[in-house]
Amino acid sequence: MSFAMTNNTVEYKAFLAGLRIAKDMEAKIIKICTNSQLVASQVLGEFQVMEKHLQEYVELVQAKMK
Repeated sequence: MSFAMTNNTVEYKAFLAGLRIAKDMEAKIIKICTNSQLVASQVLGEFQVMEKHLQEYVELVQAKMK
């Protein structure tokens, strides 16, 4: 990667991993917990994504949540 991994990048990777596990388990309802208010707010559309490389993660998470 051409940029350093940030805590937010790691949070998004964990978020996506959890969504994949939930899908594999055929979960119908899940509760997602994160200690990152920024990540949660970006995914919910409450905060704007300022870092371009995080926009892809936001879009992936939003698509998988549907």
